[in-house]
Amino acid sequence: MIRRRVALGLACALSWAAARSASAAEAPRSEGAPVELEAYLQVDYVAREDSRDATAPDGELLNRDGFALRRGRLRAQWQTGFSRALLELDAGTGRTHPVLPRRAEAVVAPEEWLVLSAGLVRPTFGAELPLGNEARLFLERTEASRAFFPGETDLGAALGGRWRALVWSLGLFNGAPARDGRLPFGADPSAAHDLLGRVGLSVDNATLKLDFGASYLTG
Repeated sequence: MIRRRVALGLACALSWAAARSASAAEAPRSEGAPVELEAYLQVDYVAREDSRDATAPDGELLNRDGFALRRGRLRAQWQTGFSRALLELDAGTGRTHPVLPRRAEAVVAPEEWLVLSAGLVRPTFGAELPLGNEARLFLERTEASRAFFPGETDLGAALGGRWRALVWSLGLFNGAPARDGRLPFGADPSAAHDLLGRVGLSVDNATLKLDFGASYLTG
């Protein structure tokens, strides 16, 4: 079977920061606290050689050619002081659950070298996995990355930070990453959690961009 797919990606972002004053109908908030919204959309056209204009005996449609919403994401982030909260929803066609939370995390970062995050977060493994589709060079992850992590997020907590060019992270996760809405969160076949760690160098300036590191995984 040969499967051909052409992917069209569109990303847009909208952010604003507005000062809020206390009123009788609204609880007091920190003045000047920013609220950011970001949207990301990826539309694919799929053409498969085994696609047929017919219906299977069980009622399943055999036609697979056509457009599909691979990813449609809406992210909201609120930040004040050294803490922030983030919620990102992921929608797509061809899934058991069309709309699911992709990221939902609380972050406390009193220093650049000390950042604590908890919730539905990206596992701290490798250089590719922590990047979103909107930040990677290619829309899809490599097969090696998918072999370790079918999904991009998992429930857990991570501690990490950055000191000059040195970056580090250590996280504890359920070990059941989301798989495009085909499995419920936390559906882990074993009770053993995943322990992940990474130490590396990251340089990004006008003359040099370098990401190098070593990762650890057990669970």
